[in-house]
Order: sequence, then C-alpha cells, then structure tokens
Amino acid sequence: MNRSPSYVLAAIVLACLPVVLVAQFTQSSIVGTVTDASGAPVSDAEVTVRNEGTNFVRTIRTEGVSQM
Repeated sequence: MNRSPSYVLAAIVLACLPVVLVAQFTQSSIVGTVTDASGAPVSDAEVTVRNEGTNFVRTIRTEGVSQM
C-alpha cells in the first residue's frame, strides 16, 4: 500500500505532539530589588507573591541587600 508523503508527515507530527505538550514550563522566577519610598534599598524585607489563577501564595525574605 503506497502512502502519500503528507500522510506520513501528519503521522510523525501527531506522534510527536504528546511530547511537546508535556514539555511545558511549570516554574518561574522573580528578580528585583526592594526599595522604600525614597528609593533606598530595604534589607531583609519580606516579599509575598500570589498566583491569581491558583491562589498559591509564597513568602520569602530578601537576601541582605534587598535583592531577591
């Protein structure tokens, strides 16, 4: 049975699709500097972030010179 090249290509693409769907990122990062109203860095600040989609909350402390 002779298959056209477009059927073969479609079969390869469909076979690879689950691998592509699984390879989504589930991690992220936030980088920044915490400052006060005058722009001075705030050391040892507590930072809380919340994912509005899942309501997941994470609280961390900045490292020494207000960087996270």
